[in-house]
Amino acid sequence: ESFRWTYQRPEWISSRRASVARAQAAVLAARGRYAEAEALQRQAIAVIEADPVWSKDTWLDSETGWLSRYLLRQGRLVEAESEARRALLGMLAKRGRYSTQTAAVLRYLTEALFEQGRYAEAETLARAATDIYQKTGSASESILLAVARSHLAAALSPQGRWQEALAEYEAMQAGLAGDPEHQRKYLKFNVGWAIALMTAGRPDAALEILNPAREHRRRLVGDNHQSTAHVRGLIAMAHAAKGDRARALRDFSDATQVLLMPATDVEDEAANRATQDRRLALVLEAYMRLLADIRGTAMEQQA
Repeated sequence: ESFRWTYQRPEWISSRRASVARAQAAVLAARGRYAEAEALQRQAIAVIEADPVWSKDTWLDSETGWLSRYLLRQGRLVEAESEARRALLGMLAKRGRYSTQTAAVLRYLTEALFEQGRYAEAETLARAATDIYQKTGSASESILLAVARSHLAAALSPQGRWQEALAEYEAMQAGLAGDPEHQRKYLKFNVGWAIALMTAGRPDAALEILNPAREHRRRLVGDNHQSTAHVRGLIAMAHAAKGDRARALRDFSDATQVLLMPATDVEDEAANRATQDRRLALVLEAYMRLLADIRGTAMEQQA
């Protein structure tokens, strides 16, 4: 009888309602239906806020962080930043700076700033998250620490600080060495790592990531999808860097035919629109350099 009574308490009823709504939101988000996910996530947050017990809990801040991510996926960057700041301030008030929960919520604001091109600010927050995990005793193989390092590497790369970015990716690789599942998730197909390697003058190492990444995306979405074409364009860059101009020309030509078609959505779950635009610019600039290099040669006739 007491067991049944416990589960009829108002806070447990609220907990079930909010949990169902946020689970439905997560399923919709996994299918790319972010507007619907946002609506359900807001329902979950409203239930938590209305409950006198849960409204004081860190659960509210964590769920607000997820709302920020769903807004970000829709390209609503300012709204995403606002919700991420709300989540972070709430968590700081409840847990203080040196808490793994605070570090976990920091990632949402880091992502929102990064997608606005505010790389220095994103770097500061990613460093703060890394610092929190390290000072609170997280092991080097911690998944959350690896995610923080990936955000830091991503923020360093567009600032041209490739060696620093590579150091973070290599620290991730070392930390996840004993965890093949998460190493595959965060590193095996990590295009950002490949770009850093290529820009640092290591095209062969970049190709070890890019070739499997292209095959992975080809299986998921096909050869004529922009996500696959982005990777093929980066493969062309790597071959151009190695001096294989003929191969690079073929890959550039095939990739740009798809890349220059209008895109209606964000094709790559791991890279929002601003990130994809930066990668497209990298590919097109490299293609233009190659065309300029072969001008007046027999190869120009084949381009």
